[in-house]
This record gives sequence, structure tokens and C-alpha cells, in this order.
Amino acid sequence: MSTASNVQNKQDDNKIQVSATKQSLSFYVYLAKKFLKNNNEIELSGLGGAINTVVSCAEILKNQKLATISKIQTSTVPVSGKNDQSFQKAKIQIYLKKTAEFNSIIAKQEEEQEERKKQKEQK
Repeated sequence: MSTASNVQNKQDDNKIQVSATKQSLSFYVYLAKKFLKNNNEIELSGLGGAINTVVSCAEILKNQKLATISKIQTSTVPVSGKNDQSFQKAKIQIYLKKTAEFNSIIAKQEEEQEERKKQKEQK
């Protein structure tokens, strides 16, 4: 039996909310690759200062031929600040689709990473 919370969790397993301060760009690229292994489409989103990281992450995946950008949405969302004052913050959502070459490119990248790891251990 499916509950509303199970459905919500299932819908969110392809969404990455990017933070401007919590993690690096390389972390989000790594995370997006992991999400694309299990999903044909993912959503990257971010508010305010995180927008640059969202766009950079999407461009890296596109340039590596791992994903194509299927849709970009921008909006403003109300955010509560200090003293319960509300203000608008910019938001971006980028939808990425896995390319046909994704699996072979990822396999090659993982192979190269394993080779570098072996070389490092030999030193």
C-alpha cells in the first residue's frame, strides 16, 4: 500500500537542492552523476547565490556529454528573513536528461579513476 509520504519520497529521488555554502561544485557534479545512474532525468535547483553552482554543474555534465538540458525554469520565491520580514529570492531549476552515451562515459571515467588510484598507491 502506497502512502502519500512514500509517493513524495519516490518523486524526490531525482531532485538535488544545491546550497551556496554547504558543499563544493565538485560534490554536486559527483552527486548528479550518481543520481543519473539511477534516473533518466534529474532536477538541479538552487536559490540566490547557489544559482551559479547549479548552472556550472549542469554545464559540466553537458560538456562531458553525460546529460542534456531538457528544461530551465526561473522564478522568485518568498523567503522569511530576520524579524519575520518576507522578501523574494531568485530560484532556478534545471532539468537534465541522461545521454545515450552516459553508461560508457561513466565506466571510462571510473576506470581512469581506479588507474590513478593504483598509480598513487605505488608511489
